Amino acid sequence: ADFSGNKAAQVTRKVIVMDSNPFTEWVLNGPLADLPAEQQALEADPDADEIPNLLEYALGGNPRVADRTIVMPMFDISGGRLVLTYVRLKASYDPEITYKPMLTTNLGDPAGWDESAVNVIGALQGVSQTNLPDGKAFASSNYERVEVSAKTDIDSEPAGKQFLRVVVEK
Repeated sequence: ADFSGNKAAQVTRKVIVMDSNPFTEWVLNGPLADLPAEQQALEADPDADEIPNLLEYALGGNPRVADRTIVMPMFDISGGRLVLTYVRLKASYDPEITYKPMLTTNLGDPAGWDESAVNVIGALQGVSQTNLPDGKAFASSNYERVEVSAKTDIDSEPAGKQFLRVVVEK
C-alpha cells in the first residue's frame, strides 16, 4: 500500500541469477540460444559432428553446423617434425578455458603424455592469423592461431614414433 492506504496489485516476479562468463554468454546469446537445455551442455553435440559444444566454443566452431574438417587441428610432418596447428580462444578473453598440448611416444602409457616435450608458438613468432573464425557469437579478435611442435625430430625419436594431442578443459 502507498501512504494514502491504496492497495497495490500483487505481482510475482521470477528472478534467475546466473554466473556470467564468456561460455555462458556464447550459449545464451549465440548459436545455442534457442536449443533445449540438454543441447546446450558442455558435452552435448547438437550437430552430431563428434565435436562437443566445449570444443566448438574453444576452437571457434559452430555447434549447429557439421564443421569437423574446418574446426579440428591440422597435422603436418613435412619439416621432419610433428606439428599441430589449431585455433583457440585467447586467454585474455576466457581464462577459464585451458589448452594443454602434449606429446607421447607410447599410446599405451596414459602417464606418458608430456607437456614439456612440445613448443607452442603463436602470432609473435610468425604464425598466420588470417581467416580466424568468428565463433558465431564473438569477434575473430578473440581467437588466435597457434602451432604446437614436438621438440624432437621424428627421425631422432628413439621410440620411432610420436603422437600429439591438445586437452581442452573448462
